[in-house]
Order: sequence, then C-alpha cells, then structure tokens
Amino acid sequence: MLAVGCSDNGSQSLTSDGNLNLEDAFGGYTSSSEVPAFGDDELVAAAYGEEEVEDDLISRSQQEALANSHLCGFYHFRAVWGSIPYNSTVTEVTDWSGSLTISRGTVVVRHIVRFEPGQDYLLPRENRQTIEWVSSTTVHNDGIGVDIYIPREYRIDTTFVDDEEVIDTVVLDCDDATLTFETGPYSRTFSVRELIGLDTVIYLEDSVNAVALHGFRLDYRPCPRGFMSGTWGYDPDGQGVFSGLWLGRQGAVIGHYQGHFGIADDGTRVFFGKVISRNGNFEYFLRGIWGPRPNYHANPNALNRAPGKYVGGIFTADGARVGAIQGQYRTHPAHKSGFMQGRWKVLCNYDSEGIDDDDSGGGRWNDDYFDEGFDDSGNF
Repeated sequence: MLAVGCSDNGSQSLTSDGNLNLEDAFGGYTSSSEVPAFGDDELVAAAYGEEEVEDDLISRSQQEALANSHLCGFYHFRAVWGSIPYNSTVTEVTDWSGSLTISRGTVVVRHIVRFEPGQDYLLPRENRQTIEWVSSTTVHNDGIGVDIYIPREYRIDTTFVDDEEVIDTVVLDCDDATLTFETGPYSRTFSVRELIGLDTVIYLEDSVNAVALHGFRLDYRPCPRGFMSGTWGYDPDGQGVFSGLWLGRQGAVIGHYQGHFGIADDGTRVFFGKVISRNGNFEYFLRGIWGPRPNYHANPNALNRAPGKYVGGIFTADGARVGAIQGQYRTHPAHKSGFMQGRWKVLCNYDSEGIDDDDSGGGRWNDDYFDEGFDDSGNF
C-alpha cells in the first residue's frame, strides 16, 4: 500500500515526554479542520489509485431501478490482490488475470484499484454475470470494486408422482446465488450471503502475495458505510501509527484518516484516530482496540510483525458513538509500514444495530469485546 507518511506526527497529540497520547478519551485529537489529506503527499497519491469506472453494459437509470427494487439483493464487493503491503524487494511478476462471476443477477464495475495503463485493464463484457480483467503485480497491488444485484426469481418445476404431473413454483430468494472470484494464484466460490459479513485477508504460500476480500449488503435506505484502506506500522521513533483512505460505500475516496496505536498504562492495546473530509473538515473520531493473532504472548519483535485485527467505534465531535469499524492489519518485516484493510459503518438506528450506553462511554473495551464485538455473522 502507501508508506506511512506521518513521521512528523501530523495532527497527532504528543504527551510531555514526546510519546503519542494513549490516555485521553480520543488520543489528544481535536475536532479542528486539517490540511487536506493531513498534508501527507502519499495519501494524496494513493487516492489517485482508486479510479471510478463507468460500466457501459448497464445504464445509470437501470442501476438505480435495480438498487431501489425491494425484490433485489444489493451488495458491494471489493477485492485487492498482490503485494499487501507495498514491498520494494519483489522482483517476480505475478499474473492475476481472472474473472468475477455470479450465478444469476447483474454485476456492475464501480472501481478499479491501481490498474496501470497498458498493463492492467478490464476485458470487454459479454454478459451481465461476468467481469474479466488482465492484471499483473510485483511490488504493489491491484483490485476491483463491484455492485451486485440479485433479483428474486420464480421457476416452475414439473415432476411426476404416480404418473401424474405435479407443477411447483420454486422461489429463488435475493440471497440465493453464488459468486466466484477466480485468478491463477487464488480462487474462491462463496454464497452471496457471505458478502454481508465479508472481511478477510488471505496470505498465499509464496509469502509475498495476499488477497483482501471485503463486502456488505447495501441498504435500500442507506446508512453511510464503506471501506478503510491504508497502512499500519511504526514511525522512526518506534511509535505505532496508521493512516489511509476513507472510502464510500461504492469505493469512492470521500476522506482520509490518521491515527496512532500502542499499549496504554492499564495494559490495553488501544488505537485512536481522526477522519477528515477530502477538503480537510472534521468528520469523526475513531477509538478502539487491536491485537495480534494468533499469539498474544509472542516476544516484542514477533508481536510487532504479527497479523491482527482491530475493532472500534466512530464518534462525533461531542463524543457520541454513532458507528463502528473493524478490519485487519499486518506489518511487514522488510518495511516500517504495513497495511490495514477494513470496513466502517455509521448507524441510522443505534438500538437495532446493537450499540447501547454500555459501548458509548469513555472506558476501555475488554477482551470479550475484542473477541465478540464484531464477527462474520452479518451484524456489522
């Protein structure tokens, strides 16, 4: 991904001893406006890697009609593949040319990620169920973001019982479909239902490449939601920092985030951050906990390089919790910076979404919250 560009600590708050603030309610961040992208040229450059696509197979009006139909399952799926994070030591080319196919319905390309002109490109589409591409990576990664529409379908089945014809109507519901992501290095077929809680990063056996897969159901009366894509690593002083792109529900860059992480005085692994719009206006505070997998008891060097998960909340300027974030991170032994990939959601109806007074206060989240607060059950 991009390199950590906050060695000067950007807008982050330092304590009197020069360390990043891990004790204040929001890590010392304020709701003041910032320079766009926190003044980080690498965040600005990363935004150019997210390219919107006009899929000419289906018109905008047709897309809107499908999205507003209550007889349709509506999802967004994002896949990023290659060197995650950016790895300048990779010299071997990996061919990721492949396809995305749904068993029924319509798939619409919304974004391509870091496709290099003349090298990576979408192939002409032949039908509404399949997208194909040519992609190769070395030191970096490519990706794609799509909308998926699954209509309810009625089929007539005819059987014979005791030589009598029996006609049944079979209803295929909105979620009753499969999606196949297929490339040379990695392929997977899963139920469309899995998109509701899809949040995973698969590391390939070559130890160089990975595939990050994320998805969610898009609501008919949509609550704000989207993706996080950025870095998670250590600055020259050895302090934990992260930053990245705040992506909207269909992959567009709508802002940036910056933050820091570490171990607080009470032993809790905490992180704090701030989200701003593309023009630098304050949007949200971030706060939560993180932890390496699978060994919490690894030595400090192994701990710093371990993959892990982060979970937490989204807060307004006055400290009210209005949403949630979750995702995965990993640092890389060859680089100070690693990657973080995840999802965010601002909730329209707090009670029905499981956020209550117990989760909105200023206290720490415990291990039970880390283990059970967010999972792949589709409740995010």
